[in-house]
Amino acid sequence: RLSQPRGLMSATSVATRWVLFAGGSDRNGQSIPSGYFSDRVDIYDATNGNWTIARLSQARPYTAAATVGNLAIF
Repeated sequence: RLSQPRGLMSATSVATRWVLFAGGSDRNGQSIPSGYFSDRVDIYDATNGNWTIARLSQARPYTAAATVGNLAIF
């Protein structure tokens, strides 16, 4: 389960171990002020089922995600 409900986010996986969900909006894309955008990155570790949280440099919806080697880039 993500740490906060949101849509308009991006996701990527790294090294068949981690799945990362970043950014988005907590109002599922409705026309809203930017204060409702998320800087949250939820990281799921598939090897042990644990979740951790990181942050983007700024809150943003409509992010793109890519994996390069062992790095997730948003």
